Amino acid sequence: GSTFFAGTTTGNSGGVDVSVSGDLTLSNGALVDTSSLYYSTGRAGDITMVAGGTLSMSGWSTLQAETNGSGNGGNIHLVAGALTMDSSDIIGRLRRW
Repeated sequence: GSTFFAGTTTGNSGGVDVSVSGDLTLSNGALVDTSSLYYSTGRAGDITMVAGGTLSMSGWSTLQAETNGSGNGGNIHLVAGALTMDSSDIIGRLRRW
């Protein structure tokens, strides 16, 4: 799997936008992460995934937009004809340290 990371320790994290006209597959541990890191003061970025067909996630693939500091978590937007998930996660959470 591949990794897209747009995290931050200071300031706001970047976002990740992916748009395809057909199917979109995340597999084999693929990770899309826009989290703010531990003790960050910034906001986590947003994740937007748009698939004209099916968005499939399998093999412990993860979409994650969490905050580990004082900023807000990011938003996760999914637009697809169908969504299938097998042993995968979509995480949007707030952790205060």
